[in-house]
Amino acid sequence: MAMAIGFPFLRRFLHSAYRVHREPAIPPDPLILSYFVTFRCNLHCSYCDYVTNRFASSFPEVKTEKAIEILRICRKGIPSVAFSGGEPLVREDIVEIVQEARKLGYRPISLFTNGLELHRKEELLKDLDYLQISMDSVDEDTQDDLRQREGLGARLKDIVRHYARLQREVGFRMNINCVLTPKNVSRVQELMEFALDAGVRFSCSPMLDEKGHAHPELYSLENRIAYQKAIESIIAFKRKTGNVIDIEPYLWHVSHFQPGPCFPTLSPRVYPDGLLRLPCAVYTNATPNVLELGCWENVHQMLKKSMMPCPEPCLLPCYLETSLLVKHPWEILPELRPFKTGLFRRFATLPGKRDSVGVWP
Repeated sequence: MAMAIGFPFLRRFLHSAYRVHREPAIPPDPLILSYFVTFRCNLHCSYCDYVTNRFASSFPEVKTEKAIEILRICRKGIPSVAFSGGEPLVREDIVEIVQEARKLGYRPISLFTNGLELHRKEELLKDLDYLQISMDSVDEDTQDDLRQREGLGARLKDIVRHYARLQREVGFRMNINCVLTPKNVSRVQELMEFALDAGVRFSCSPMLDEKGHAHPELYSLENRIAYQKAIESIIAFKRKTGNVIDIEPYLWHVSHFQPGPCFPTLSPRVYPDGLLRLPCAVYTNATPNVLELGCWENVHQMLKKSMMPCPEPCLLPCYLETSLLVKHPWEILPELRPFKTGLFRRFATLPGKRDSVGVWP
């Protein structure tokens, strides 16, 4: 977890944690704006929903000034932003959009990318707090197969090592994110070791279907056993090295395909055309446009009105892990520089956070 979170983010996080525990009837205020700036991509990953043109054609990108206006409206009520896609770096104006996010005071600013176009847009690195590059295996054939691009595996290793070396000089933190599939779970330990050696942190998410549930391929007995062993190794690696971003409650839930508490208002998702997916991207019953709403007060009202009991909670990290963070705030406090003290380290490992059989409530 990167450290440059900013006081507004920390204050909102603590307030959200308080509200979830003490005022559960009131939805917590947004913590992170998930801005999908495009659904275009320069890869065709085998596990990704965005490999067809269906999303890109259904949700066209707004022009630069409108994208900045979306950021301006949302900044009134959201302290941080994560740029995603598709592949955000295929937008020619992504550098300008990220620069404007910094000027507007978003902190932290995160970018999720496959890294292939970073060399053309390195200027944006100075305005990032966190950079996430997707990488699924150190085995080059497996990586090529999952991303359906010959030669990508070797190139991706070089990309990760290159930008890992720039972290301290430029001032951002970096992690690689792995999508766990039947094709790569047996070698996840090697990927975590690669990340540690490169000087970047590791995160993961399971292969999901379009509803955010574990993909059927993970459910077969053979694949499920290998998948759960991989999660066990990730937890062990986290405890040993501290180099895994994901919190243990999240890892437990995805290991057991067990949805957890969900507070989608924590991470509103805005699509490339400005549509706000309410209450979430999976069970959408309203799609107001941020630009048409015109101001944060109207956006906030729509967020609150959209809340409903989730009919079938999912495993999407943007919802599940964010919700678990505010449900289990002691899991994140030791990661934050102001709280790196013996007191908080002991508090984070106090018994009683899990029940007697290791289940996270």
